[in-house]
Amino acid sequence: MIETRYLIASLENTSVYLMTPSVITANALVSGSGDSIIKVFTAYNSADYGKITRNMFTEKVYSIDQKGGNTFVEMPDEHVSSSWKETRSILLTRQHLFGRWESFTKQALARQTRHQWAEFDFVAMEQIKESDPASNTYTWMLEEYARIVDMPVDRAYKELKLRLESDLMTKFRIQALAEKWKDKINQVTMQQQVEDVRREMAREFWQNSSI
Repeated sequence: MIETRYLIASLENTSVYLMTPSVITANALVSGSGDSIIKVFTAYNSADYGKITRNMFTEKVYSIDQKGGNTFVEMPDEHVSSSWKETRSILLTRQHLFGRWESFTKQALARQTRHQWAEFDFVAMEQIKESDPASNTYTWMLEEYARIVDMPVDRAYKELKLRLESDLMTKFRIQALAEKWKDKINQVTMQQQVEDVRREMAREFWQNSSI
C-alpha cells in the first residue's frame, strides 16, 4: 500500500491549510469549505513528500509548486492575509473534531465487522434474495454454507437473513449519524464550540448507533 498524505489547500493559490492522513477527514473538511481542495501527496509524485509532518503547516505557510514536482515554497508572512489565517484556524479546529468523529464512527461500526472476508455480507444477501424458503429452494452456496456449519439449510437461511438485515440497518443508522455530525462540525468556527460538539456527538453515537 502506498503511504499517502492528503493536503487541504486553498483553491485560489494552492497554499496549504493542513495535512491529514485520512481521506475521509479530507473529504469531510473540503465539503464544508468552498475555498479548499484536496491535494494527494505520495513518495511517487512529490520530491518533498518525506518532509511532511502534521505540524509543518501550522507553523509556517507553504504553497505547492506543481510545475516543480509538487514541492513546497514557503510564503513570506506579509503575503498571507488575515482571512487566510482565520480559515486555517477554523479548518484545524474542525480537523480535531473530525478525528473524534472518525473514532466514534469506527467504534460504532466495529460491532458489525464480523467476517474475515469483507464481501461476505454482500454475497450472502444475494444468496438470501435468490433463495425461496416457501418452496424449500436454496442456492447451492447457501446449502454449502449450511453443510459446513452443520445446520439445516432453512435454519441457516433464517439466521443469516436476520443477522444481515439487522447489521445493514445498524450501518445505515451509523452512516446517518456520521452525515449529521459532519455537517454540524462544518458549522464550527470557534475553539469554544469544540467541547460542546464533542460531548453531544459522543452521547448520540453511544445512544443511537445501534438498534
